[in-house]
Amino acid sequence: MTKSQLKLSIKRGHGRSFTFLSNAENLTDYRDIVLWGCLNAFAYDQQVECTRARYLYELTSFFDEDAYFVPSILDALQALPPDVDDKYAHFCELLTLFAQKGSQKEIKEALLRKYAELFQVLFGMDEHEEYPLLELACFEHVAVALVRIGTEEELWRIIYDIGKLLQIEDTYIYTLDDFEFFYDTIEMRFPSIEQMLEREASKDTRARSFYHSYMFKKQFKERLKEKPKAPPSMPITAENLLDELQSRGEFTIRSYNRFLRESSDEERLKLAHALIQEADAKKRIRLLEMFKRKGFPLDGSYLIKYLADYEGLNREIIFKVMKKTKSDALRSYAVSMIKQKRELETALIILIKNYHEENENLLLRSLTEIYDERDTDTHEIECALLDAFEIGVPLPHKLLLFVYEATLCSHCRERAVCALGARALLTDDIITECLHDSRTEIREYVRAY
Repeated sequence: MTKSQLKLSIKRGHGRSFTFLSNAENLTDYRDIVLWGCLNAFAYDQQVECTRARYLYELTSFFDEDAYFVPSILDALQALPPDVDDKYAHFCELLTLFAQKGSQKEIKEALLRKYAELFQVLFGMDEHEEYPLLELACFEHVAVALVRIGTEEELWRIIYDIGKLLQIEDTYIYTLDDFEFFYDTIEMRFPSIEQMLEREASKDTRARSFYHSYMFKKQFKERLKEKPKAPPSMPITAENLLDELQSRGEFTIRSYNRFLRESSDEERLKLAHALIQEADAKKRIRLLEMFKRKGFPLDGSYLIKYLADYEGLNREIIFKVMKKTKSDALRSYAVSMIKQKRELETALIILIKNYHEENENLLLRSLTEIYDERDTDTHEIECALLDAFEIGVPLPHKLLLFVYEATLCSHCRERAVCALGARALLTDDIITECLHDSRTEIREYVRAY
């Protein structure tokens, strides 16, 4: 593996990075690349895959040189502005792991400095400023890291500070929905936290504010578990939507979402027939939007024709519908677009949905070109491939290996690994590197495979 290949492997979160370093002869040649990985938050979507801090920390363990890695990570954390949520999450988790190993004093001091800085940012907000969603998340990541590696003394300092924020009046007001991540963390770190807070609340108004917020959130979660399900509402029909469109010129958000989510094939067919009779271009595009999740049930040639009537965002709506629609006309259209190098990613997704065996060479060649020639986000293509496999589109199995190798999203890689496993296509090499993948779920899957 070359250095550039190792960097790409780390960026993707492949376990191949681990297996390569475990056999490398001159480890110091790769130390700077692992540090580069530590200084970047490469998780494609942290809400889905969390951070890759543990994965990077495991790579640093080959060098046993905390003094090489920790100062650079601390410098990077200190330089962060107060609203870069993904990097705070990454750095704080990574530093927590180093601190638990032994570099605690240096790390705690740096986290306390950053904590004080972020607290002043939040405390200094006024009612005319936007709600500080990102700043609050950054503050919470640092607070959680301090609780994980700190003592009870650090815990009470943070509790008093959050209580002080909750007491602010004549500003935008911090709400009871804030600090949930912190609440969950202190419950795990201090199992008797509720009793500790109750005692302190009788002595200190800041602790009382925190305690009330904490208990409200806890009780709210309990009520959610007990809340009975609402009775099913009457299904929304195509007639309901058409009446709304006629009277309002658009759909209510509730009707729009319900039809996308709940509509039957029969109602979608009725709406499609109404659409092709609609002469008003504005109303027609609103109707077209209703097919962007489950596709258009009539001939795809209608969609091709409608493209000429729209531009900009409205044209994008039609492309979204095309991507979800099965149609021989759309397959021919996609092939033509690919050959002309027009709307290439959109055309590939349409072709994947409508794939026939005769399209194999064109599809493979085009996918290779788009990944080799451009450093762009092709996540939607990977999702389209995985969705197609799940609904039985007879795509060549080598495309699962393509997703496994190419995707930057560890959730998509997990889907590819599971699909390969279901088809008995996981090789020993893939299983070995999956044991060290950045995604925990992939490790667990191959252990049980």
